[in-house]
Amino acid sequence: MANIFAEHADFIFDAFIENVSGLNYEQLNWKPIEGEKGIQTILTHTTRIALLLIPQVIDGTVNPDGWDDDYENIPHTYEELLKDLNEAKRIVIDGIKGLDESGLDAKLKLWGRELITKNLLFHLLREVVHHSGQIAMLKGMHKRNTA
Repeated sequence: MANIFAEHADFIFDAFIENVSGLNYEQLNWKPIEGEKGIQTILTHTTRIALLLIPQVIDGTVNPDGWDDDYENIPHTYEELLKDLNEAKRIVIDGIKGLDESGLDAKLKLWGRELITKNLLFHLLREVVHHSGQIAMLKGMHKRNTA
């Protein structure tokens, strides 16, 4: 099961990385409504999920209260985020491949609930897909507004 799971994660990361590749400063910072999140903010949040939380779930070191880092509070360049995304892809795929059935079925405490590792991984990978959709929508809105 871990290999097919890893293939699926690879597919999700490839699609996300393709979606955010080649963006310019204006696209990254454009917002449809002032005060809302732009692509840069969503990209930073998703990179944090991919680089920090998913690997913590895989190795069972997740903080039960959630993240204890300040990744989103540190300014990252677009190039740094793309580098971190590619590194996250490698870490996540290798980590999933290293999980056996007992690792996938292990229970973790997170956000006040006990969760099964594979279900939490499914949820977090779904978050990557969700945020990819948000970014695709913002790219399309930006294109229509600046045409």
